[in-house]
Amino acid sequence: GWQIGLDIAGQFQSLLMRTQRQRLGRLLDAVAQLEVNRIEIQFARFYLREIQYVIDDTPGYAGKYIPGVGTEVVTRDDPRAGEAGMVLITAPTHIREIVQRDREKRGRDRLYVATAPRLHIVDV
Repeated sequence: GWQIGLDIAGQFQSLLMRTQRQRLGRLLDAVAQLEVNRIEIQFARFYLREIQYVIDDTPGYAGKYIPGVGTEVVTRDDPRAGEAGMVLITAPTHIREIVQRDREKRGRDRLYVATAPRLHIVDV
């Protein structure tokens, strides 16, 4: 009698602990996602306030605007592109190429910051 009762109580406690761990895991995931969303919102506010133009050499993009924010797209040869003190790189597969091409054209006097895989200063 007692052994069966203890086994059932132990199984119930184990189930309860697993359920609590799962709930805690979901809660932590939700909190982490909220933090990601907060960072994205802060970055979007920075983007809207601070970024005057986007440099993109893709044919056909120059002279157009980024949808939703209205930021103008210019080529690297645009005089305004040379004035930037910082280059924010959002194409993670092209970081090295973008930095090398920009340094060849402008020198090493700029700060290069990549947004992916995480926000970091580029040292190529």
